[in-house]
Amino acid sequence: MMSQAPRIARMFTPLLLLATALCGCDDSSPHSPRPCTAQYVPGIEVMILDAETRLPTACGATVWLTDGGYQEQAADLCVEGLPDSLQYSMIMGAYEREGVYTVVVTKAGYEPWTMSSVQVAGDECHVFTQRLVAFLKRDPLESREEN
Repeated sequence: MMSQAPRIARMFTPLLLLATALCGCDDSSPHSPRPCTAQYVPGIEVMILDAETRLPTACGATVWLTDGGYQEQAADLCVEGLPDSLQYSMIMGAYEREGVYTVVVTKAGYEPWTMSSVQVAGDECHVFTQRLVAFLKRDPLESREEN
């Protein structure tokens, strides 16, 4: 009498190979390098809005990013002839730079806006962008001077 083992092995071998191909070829070992993109990622994005109107007011604003002895200044590019509300509302900086930042936004006619201890972390490829919203309040002293 012939053993059933060779017949069973022939039946299950293709299934075993398929299962190995589908599940066993994961190249996510800790020693495998992760492919990184060529994207240049900002560490911090600041959306700048007027506190009263909630409309964009980044045009003419400056963002200061400070981490220890490191300081970066970023400003928005304004499109001539467009009102603030139609301008781009975001200023970005700290590209591919981890750190703990103090973020200060200044703009003529507004009080400075500050946020401290903004933590930018990252992995082996890029930083993880911290998205902030700065609601700028009109400077009451400048409002009085205009009247």
